[in-house]
Amino acid sequence: EVMAIDAHHCPGAVMYLFHGEFGCMLYTGDFRWEAKSKRAQIAREMLLDAIGNDKIDTVYLDNTYCNPSYCFPSREVAAQQVVEIIASHPEHDIIIGIDSLGKEDLLLYISRVLKIKIWVWPERLQTMHLLGFHDIFTTKTSLTRVRAVPRYSFSIDTLEGLNTMRATVGIMPSGLPWAVKPLKGNDNLFGSSPSISHLNRNRWNTNVGTCNNINKPN
Repeated sequence: EVMAIDAHHCPGAVMYLFHGEFGCMLYTGDFRWEAKSKRAQIAREMLLDAIGNDKIDTVYLDNTYCNPSYCFPSREVAAQQVVEIIASHPEHDIIIGIDSLGKEDLLLYISRVLKIKIWVWPERLQTMHLLGFHDIFTTKTSLTRVRAVPRYSFSIDTLEGLNTMRATVGIMPSGLPWAVKPLKGNDNLFGSSPSISHLNRNRWNTNVGTCNNINKPN
């Protein structure tokens, strides 16, 4: 028997609970069960009901962030910090590095609070429409200064190039180690995750490894 349980991660993400001759096995994959999350509470109750009086014999646990050096704020706090960065740079273009799925809640929050549309690439726009978001996202750069770009295209070199044309702030909302590279002309300045790092012309601001950083709001 196999049961899918909400992992409260990107849309459609689930854990799998297996029952069979091998016993009871739980495979978590990426998940985010925050203590105050109603969705996570429902998922926990579903898991406990499915286990019943049995026990889980084997757990395959995603432990990417089990290291004590990772200390993440809630999604709500992280999203508000992103909004504050954007609002405090009204004359800057903003690029946000995202994957082909995930970070929808963050983008929706930015759009709602700042009352703006957000640019996404055409394939991502199709995904947003499939998820039911029809009026918030656009592929027309003239309608917004905030663009959500593919994470693979997000780099310090990209930001440096954009800043030669227009002042640009880059935001990488991820807890994964992202970039460690000195900026040109200053070997003592580095950008590194865990943090949200933003580049403003020749200035690099980052706080590494503290609980106040913006990390993993997914």
